Amino acid sequence: MQKFESAGDIFESVNMFEKAIDSFLRIKKFDRAIECAANVRPKEMQEVLTAKIQAAKKDMYIADNKITKLV
Repeated sequence: MQKFESAGDIFESVNMFEKAIDSFLRIKKFDRAIECAANVRPKEMQEVLTAKIQAAKKDMYIADNKITKLV
């Protein structure tokens, strides 16, 4: 897990935001992925990545049978 988080930090530091977000999603650090997506420009791409993060979070809740978290 630490390797993916470190990789995400490194990717983010060199403005490789999509790879950073993918790294954070692998270890289910959704808040960190959202923070990273906030740095993405243009705004449209930021919205696409945020939607991807939200979908991954939703899928995790469904897989873990935490349906009440979706409300």
